[in-house]
Amino acid sequence: MRNFCTLFDSNYRTKGLVLHQTLMHHMPDAHLYILCLDDPLYGLLSILKPENTTLIRLDDFLDPALRSKKNSRTYTEWVWTMTPSLPLYILRAYPHLKEIAYVDADIAFFHHLQPMYDEIGDAPCMVIPHRFPPGKEKLENGKYNVSLVWWRNTPRMIDLLQTWRGQCLDWCHYWPDTSGRFADQGYLNDWPEEWDAHVLQHHGCNLAPFNMGQYEYRYLDFPAPGREPEICIYTSLTEEQVTGYKLIFFHFHEFQVKNELGAQFFRCNYARPNIIDKYVYPAYETALRHQIERIRPHVQHTR
Repeated sequence: MRNFCTLFDSNYRTKGLVLHQTLMHHMPDAHLYILCLDDPLYGLLSILKPENTTLIRLDDFLDPALRSKKNSRTYTEWVWTMTPSLPLYILRAYPHLKEIAYVDADIAFFHHLQPMYDEIGDAPCMVIPHRFPPGKEKLENGKYNVSLVWWRNTPRMIDLLQTWRGQCLDWCHYWPDTSGRFADQGYLNDWPEEWDAHVLQHHGCNLAPFNMGQYEYRYLDFPAPGREPEICIYTSLTEEQVTGYKLIFFHFHEFQVKNELGAQFFRCNYARPNIIDKYVYPAYETALRHQIERIRPHVQHTR
């Protein structure tokens, strides 16, 4: 069984449910631990009972160190401060788990993650680069994106999580500083050298608005009604070399649910390649609408 954890509040509830839905569709034996950042969300998910899921109430999760940062940081910064504490909390509560991945709630899966695990091999942990297009690098945001980060449950990786937690408790803000820190993310810069983290090379993992413009795309099969087309992302289409990767998961950075029950969405400010705009975003919006209908009978009891 593969294990995942995420955290979100009621404002992200349909996104979080799509994360769960797409994960279960492609990896039905996976287990998702959800930290509910408010009681209405905990109540809603307790009613919906998503399969293969463990719900964590915020009051049960917070310790004095995390509580002490609530008033000195913005809400978003405080949530980022929690990121390393969540997998640490779970591995301590469930020491039999062999591994776990943290995943952002605005991700949707389009394929099984086996290619990622195959590439990781025997590595103790894994990080994914931002893969900014050449000339558009945002170095102040860090080398790696905290969209999906993976660890084995070993004493050394527990040390890593404890170190990361301490760093985020010390400083976790929305702006970069002169030492390279940025939110919970800049601390990952040294992981490959200091903690032997594997840097994932599969470009189908964490395709996102901030990197999608540099690739070419093809359907692996012709889209048919009722069947999801498989999309291939090409980093090279020269006569000498053709290099492509299946789309594994997409990070819907900047996607906004403007009116949840009215199903009004805003995709992003980035230029979107045709296939991404024609298939990936509509597939996500369809999944969101399904979750909106799912929660509609219960919303009045959870807001």
